[in-house]
This record gives sequence, C-alpha cells and structure tokens, in this order.
Amino acid sequence: MHPAESGLLLSSIAILAVLAIWTAWSLSRADTRQRQAAAALGQSMQRLSASEERYRMLMEHANDAQATLRASEEQYRSLFEGNPHPMWVYDEETLAFLAVNDSAVRHYGYSRTEFLAMAIGDLHASGEAAPTAERSAPDRLPRDPRACLAPRVWSHRRRDGAVIQVPSRRIPVFRAG
Repeated sequence: MHPAESGLLLSSIAILAVLAIWTAWSLSRADTRQRQAAAALGQSMQRLSASEERYRMLMEHANDAQATLRASEEQYRSLFEGNPHPMWVYDEETLAFLAVNDSAVRHYGYSRTEFLAMAIGDLHASGEAAPTAERSAPDRLPRDPRACLAPRVWSHRRRDGAVIQVPSRRIPVFRAG
C-alpha cells in the first residue's frame, strides 16, 4: 500500500471512530433521556395510583356515611310513624304542619293531606287562644330539648267537631332543608 493511501485509510478510520464514538454518545444520551422520561412517567403513574386509592377510600367513607345516615333516618321515621301517640312536626315560623303520623290521622279524623294543608291553630277549639306565629315569637322553642318536657293542655277540635283535651309537649326537631 502506498503511504498516501495508508494516510487516507488512517484518516478514514479515525473519522469512522469519531462517528462511532459520537453515535454511541448520542445514543447513550438518548437512552438516558428515555430512561429519565420512563422514570418520570413511572413516578407520575405511582402518584396517580396513590390519588386513585385516596379517592376510592374517600368514596367508600362517603358511601358508608350515607348508608349510616339513611339507616338513622329510617329508624327515626319508624319511631315517628309507628308511635301510638298522635305526633306531628310543624314549622316554627308558620306553624304549618310538615308531617303527621298515622296515630294523629286516626285520632283527629283528618286525612294526611288535610292535615298537611293546616296549621296548628286550625286544631284549636273556638274560644281558646290558638298559638300564632307572632304570639309564639317571644316564646320560641328553646334549643335544649330538656326544657320542653313540661306538658301543656290544649283544647283541640277533631274533624267530627268533638272537642278534646290534649296534653302536648313541644320538642324541637331541627331539620335540614
């Protein structure tokens, strides 16, 4: 081989070696970037998985709380509806009936629909000072239920016109909505 050819060959080999090194270095940088991207993606997936787990646990807790609330509401509704004594719930501002139990319907003779269209004053016999929202304003129900235990006797008129003496107790029930 001619010395000029050997110099050209050595230069070519040197250039190929530099290209090989540069290619290897570029690939290693790309590989490093890919590994970094894969690691970042993995971390994001772990955070997402942890967030999904927290969300699932919160939803389970909310569902459990709702089930407990429904059971409690059903228990109190059963106590109200199944009570052998006439009971009702009324609005403290308007004195309108909001709910009446079956015993009240039987005892007073009004249908549930008729009851719910009435206010407490509609039950009071003529001649007796029926409670009114204005008159009751200074005498609002205390927030402590124990303060409401003393009964008061009222004269009520049933649907058939009969006047009955009714010992009643006002017990505050705070309703949502």
